[in-house]
Amino acid sequence: MRKTKDLKGKLSFTVKGDDIYLATDLVSMAYEDAYDTAIILSGDGDFVPAIRKVQKLGKKVENAYLKISGSYYLQQVCDRSIRLDDYIHECLRETKNKREP
Repeated sequence: MRKTKDLKGKLSFTVKGDDIYLATDLVSMAYEDAYDTAIILSGDGDFVPAIRKVQKLGKKVENAYLKISGSYYLQQVCDRSIRLDDYIHECLRETKNKREP
């Protein structure tokens, strides 16, 4: 987390390096045998080296992504990929239908 201050003195916080934290957890937890299958909620192909490493350790990695931000490269490396757009639209339709009399 990075803290910055604007000219008026207002503080804001920005997440910085979150992808490296996720990759580190993915690999270290695989070595600790903390999971069998990891689910990456991202479209960032930068995770591929970490994914390949944990797959060599016998772990499965699944990718959930949005159409606008999906990485074909990431999808091909993962054991399974699912695009969330259709599910989100379905949930929104169901919510809308429940509100209508």
